[in-house]
Amino acid sequence: MLRSSRSRVSVLALVSVATSLASVVTSGSLWAQDKPLMMPPPVNQTVAQANAALQTAPTEAGTALNTEVNLPVPAASPATSAASIAVPAIDGIVGSPSRDLQPPVTTANQAPPSAPAPVAEPAKPDTAVVNAVPLPSSPAGEAVKVAVPEPAFALAVELSERIKREKAGAVARDDRDAALKFYDARKGEPIWVTEAGGLTVAARSLLGELDKAGDYGLDSEAFKVQASISAAAPRADLADVEASLTLAALKYARHARGGRMDPGALSAAIDRKAQLLAPAKVLEQLAASSAPDATLRKFNPQNPQFEKLRLKYVALKAGTSIVDTQPVASAPETGKSKKVGGTPVNRSLTPAALERKLLANMEMWRWMPEMGNTYIQPNIPEFTVSVVRDGKLVHKERIVTGKTVTMTPMFSDSMRLVVFKPFWNVPESIKFKELQPGLLRSGGSLEKAGLRAEINGRAIDPRAVDWAEIDMRQVHIFQPPGEANALGRVKFLFPNKHDVYLHDTPSKSLFNEQVRAFSHGCMRVRDPLKLAEVILSSDKGWTRAQVDKQATSGPDNTEVKLTTPIPVHITYFTTWVDDEGKLHTVNDIYGHEQRIQLGLEGKTHLIAQQREEKFVPPSAEERRRFADQRRQRQQAQSDPVGNWVKSVFNF
Repeated sequence: MLRSSRSRVSVLALVSVATSLASVVTSGSLWAQDKPLMMPPPVNQTVAQANAALQTAPTEAGTALNTEVNLPVPAASPATSAASIAVPAIDGIVGSPSRDLQPPVTTANQAPPSAPAPVAEPAKPDTAVVNAVPLPSSPAGEAVKVAVPEPAFALAVELSERIKREKAGAVARDDRDAALKFYDARKGEPIWVTEAGGLTVAARSLLGELDKAGDYGLDSEAFKVQASISAAAPRADLADVEASLTLAALKYARHARGGRMDPGALSAAIDRKAQLLAPAKVLEQLAASSAPDATLRKFNPQNPQFEKLRLKYVALKAGTSIVDTQPVASAPETGKSKKVGGTPVNRSLTPAALERKLLANMEMWRWMPEMGNTYIQPNIPEFTVSVVRDGKLVHKERIVTGKTVTMTPMFSDSMRLVVFKPFWNVPESIKFKELQPGLLRSGGSLEKAGLRAEINGRAIDPRAVDWAEIDMRQVHIFQPPGEANALGRVKFLFPNKHDVYLHDTPSKSLFNEQVRAFSHGCMRVRDPLKLAEVILSSDKGWTRAQVDKQATSGPDNTEVKLTTPIPVHITYFTTWVDDEGKLHTVNDIYGHEQRIQLGLEGKTHLIAQQREEKFVPPSAEERRRFADQRRQRQQAQSDPVGNWVKSVFNF
């Protein structure tokens, strides 16, 4: 034992000397002034000796160390080389370096000393960079390399062949590629099977959790693995089990994060993406985990609401009643709804229908990004907007959302502006679909709606324009601030490609409806000034009086930029669990639950895509007819007597 320890100390000393010499040579702080001194062996020779010593030094177990030190060697400069550097004598001390010494001036006639023949380095085994950090003494930034020993048991060839046999579609391409790289980096060392033909403890833990996938709303059949192997199993069978477990774990992680379908393919109103983890990261976490089952579970959404829904789902599958009888709201398609306000709820659901609803909502949670501790959440089918600050609900208010033909989309963005006394710039869709047909009949329709028109920034008289000939794309139609303004006194902007936002409205009576799907896609707020107070009191310290002043007597179109943008998550959750553990359900007003169900069943192609209503410009014949009708009305207004005579005598 003592001899072994001394040998190891000697080896370490050699490595230390070699490292110090490399640093000294590279720094260039030793220069000859009087006469050259004896130099130590070249760095490469010292390194070779250190490596040889490491290979032969006995360890405590009596085995040789399989480690190679490969220190960086600085490149020789034109003026000097490692062999030509001499160390001066300073105050009688041989070889004492000084940081203040500068290299001597070398003239053109001064020939540099000849360098000794390089010492050949011993042959090195294949090495891999381990925690490679460029040393300060290495101008080329070379890294220290340490040889990685071969694993005691490996299935490199068998695993590569097995994984490559997976058919396209059966396994995601990213998962397959990640698995190949994972085992290549490990030189084929397995993590789930042993050389003796058994399963590791980690494999049994993983298999147990894969079998429980149904408790998380996943299809456990998708992760079935034939993991029975015998002690005499051939290497190909061991590789098959190893690869199958790895690919099953990757599929679980993908499904747990919403990867069973493309949310955007379900509807144009679902602007969400599966929150997938990088397959390489998944494998890294599983390989390093002492509890793969717990690691696998954590790939599911970690939002508390998901876990509450999951527990209700598990209880429902066990036969437990989880919902009370509640009054029902009429669907918006009927055009009738009870004027009782509040939140629309379902009277009752069969267990099968409730199970589908729970699964659909759990799936939507898989698409959600990290919400943060402070955010604004309009929930479309609940017809409410909630403000959460530091994880606590601080405000909740009724809203009006889009109609079934102009659905409010699901997406996340950040609120950046609060605009008081805003102008309403009429969206292109409304301008073409709803305003142009009326303008073709009468230019006075804009005035009746309180709207104004501009072309190239100049106001125009709608009555003096031939709307049958003009290109509507050149016309800017807007509504100035005022009591009748469609946006009311304030709007809340979170710029997005859907051009939707939260705003006030003069149509307050609609908030008494239980089903409030009436807008073109934007969300109208019942008490927007209170919402503005909640937002601006936190962001800027404003009082309600300051908010009211801006909304009533402040300048038109005053933009208040938020110091800290607030995440906005527009959601479509039709069921949730409150703090008391009570399950709430509301109607699926847009039919998204059915779309998600088809997606879970792999039938996305059967979903009938809602076609966006596009305005078709009137034909030349229609424009002529509209123009004739308009001229007749104008003539009747200018000559009422003549028009009466014509109508009486039919000419």
